[in-house]
Amino acid sequence: MQNVTPNVFTETKLRGCNPSYVTTSDGVVVIDTPQLPTEAVAMREEAESHGPIRYLINTEHHVDHIFGNYYFKGAGTVVHHQGVYDNFMVVSPELDPFAYAAEAIPTDDPDGEAIFPDRDEYYSNP
Repeated sequence: MQNVTPNVFTETKLRGCNPSYVTTSDGVVVIDTPQLPTEAVAMREEAESHGPIRYLINTEHHVDHIFGNYYFKGAGTVVHHQGVYDNFMVVSPELDPFAYAAEAIPTDDPDGEAIFPDRDEYYSNP
């Protein structure tokens, strides 16, 4: 993660979104989560080194913004707009978000295969 200002950290080297976090006197606010498992775990560990995660904000429903939520279970309150809620991991004829995430693992995050949930586990407890 790159330190943008004294309290703002962001990742600019991942495909897709730029997951970030902001440190405050009350804890940490995470903004979007990485799609790749090892990146999500590393981001959580780094963010928690600055204090407890109070909020996880999802800016949109695309898999590159929300798939890593699975690795932030129990870490603060998830905040999002109605569109994220309505479309969270919705499968359509054009895209199956879970399959898209799974397809990227062997090439983009081979170490993440060991911690990648199966479909039922992910959807039962995102």
